[in-house]
Amino acid sequence: MVDPKTVGMSTGKIIENTHPMFYDVKELFEGDVFTDDKFNTKFLTIFSNFQWIGISDEGDDFGPYTKRISALGNIKIIGNIHDNPDLMK
Repeated sequence: MVDPKTVGMSTGKIIENTHPMFYDVKELFEGDVFTDDKFNTKFLTIFSNFQWIGISDEGDDFGPYTKRISALGNIKIIGNIHDNPDLMK
């Protein structure tokens, strides 16, 4: 049984893990937590201002870091806020 409160909308972004030992394809959903190979931080996937963004668990004087999902490179989904609420603390 699926809890309706934990269902996130698809971002439309497909993540391909092309590690030599295995091949994995996942779809990025709202509420997923991911890392990017360009940044040493975790991002939470949200929809804001008519675009999909990742909002960081780190920031500066202006607030948390944000990145457009469409502009990100090789990302790795490490969980989601429903199953792993401690990921963004």
